[in-house]
Amino acid sequence: MNSELILLFVLSSLVVLSSCCTVKSSSYTTNDELVIANQVGYITVFTLNCKNQVNSIPLFGEVNGQIFPVFRVKDDQYQFSWTEDKQKSGNREVRLFDEEQFANYRKAQRAGETPSVEPLAAIQVKFSRSYGSNLLISSEFVVLSASLFIAYIAFQNRMKLVSN
Repeated sequence: MNSELILLFVLSSLVVLSSCCTVKSSSYTTNDELVIANQVGYITVFTLNCKNQVNSIPLFGEVNGQIFPVFRVKDDQYQFSWTEDKQKSGNREVRLFDEEQFANYRKAQRAGETPSVEPLAAIQVKFSRSYGSNLLISSEFVVLSASLFIAYIAFQNRMKLVSN
């Protein structure tokens, strides 16, 4: 009987947790058009406020089918970061899961099904840059050309000195 009451309490607290949390977030994305790496970095910091005052719950974030851990910065403040290949501008949705939702999500993935787990919350991260679309010449080409030009000038000067 006691184990049934405990199970009922845990299940009801999970239902309350998933339906009574609000998220307030701010985000940052890399914005250097001349970045040499082929990755764009995203960072979002958010606060998770729950009506039942549950703090310090472990969270996981999902973006484009990939799951990453969410790090707790303070009692109700979390940080989530990930990288993607250079992409077009637009919004990225970060879906947040608690431990049980994460376990159900992974279970559906292992079974080969499309995970249909309802997230604890979702955050929209805006990405307003389109890497490489505004550049006529890539930065790698500019660096290679400059180094070849400097090597040519150095070789020419060396040849003049040797011939004298």
